[in-house]
Order: sequence, then C-alpha cells, then structure tokens
Amino acid sequence: MFRFLLLLLLTLTLAAEEPPVVLKGQFRGKVRDKTFDEAFEARMEPGENNEIRVELEGIDLNLGMSSKWHYTTGATPDGILVNFYVKCRAEEPKLRLQRNACVLAEPAKKSTVELHEKDAENLFIIEFEADKAAATP
Repeated sequence: MFRFLLLLLLTLTLAAEEPPVVLKGQFRGKVRDKTFDEAFEARMEPGENNEIRVELEGIDLNLGMSSKWHYTTGATPDGILVNFYVKCRAEEPKLRLQRNACVLAEPAKKSTVELHEKDAENLFIIEFEADKAAATP
C-alpha cells in the first residue's frame, strides 16, 4: 500500500511540473468560393481542448485542438502531441466535412499541417509555433 501511495505521489508531482504550451499561428484556407485567414493563440495543457470559430457567411467552420504531452525517454516531455481537427458544415448546398491530424509540436519550431486531401476543393492549412507559456501569478 505504501509503495502505491509513493508511486501516486511521484506521478502527480511530475505531472504538475509540466509547463503549459502556447500555440500561435494562422488557420487559412478555402471553403467553396470563400477564403479565410484566421490568427489564433491557444494555451494548451495536457487533456485540454480549445476551439476557434471562423466567421464565414453561410458556413459553420471550427478548428479544434486537444493535447497531451509526448515523452521519448525520461520524465521530461520533448514536446506536446496536438490533435488538430476541423469541422465544416453548410446547409445550402449541403456540406459536411471533418478532418484531423495529430502533430508533435516541439518548442520554438514552426510547423505546417494540411488537413485536406490532395487536389481537394476545400483547403485547410494550419501554420503554428509552440512556445512555453508564461507563468501565471
């Protein structure tokens, strides 16, 4: 029993030391004949979800992000694994699209993710960089 409590305490201590990450970037693309270019900034902690709504007339478009820490070895994370997902819907004419991609976001490294198929009409491109979040008081 004592070993279990000690292991639980160590696990919680390690999890508490992981600093949040801020994802900053641009979400751009084209849906039907409408283009968009939306800047975003999201503070990510493990298990946290964020969603950004893009205003397009007659189209419901959302970019979502969920995250978890990625460890190669040891107790220090080497990055944050981010699942980006796009939900796009319209009524006239009917349109229903969902796309997702999982990316390892390494600190201070710029990345680009394309969430569309080759030669697709509707384009979704995410360019972002991950940085450690400033400490909150």
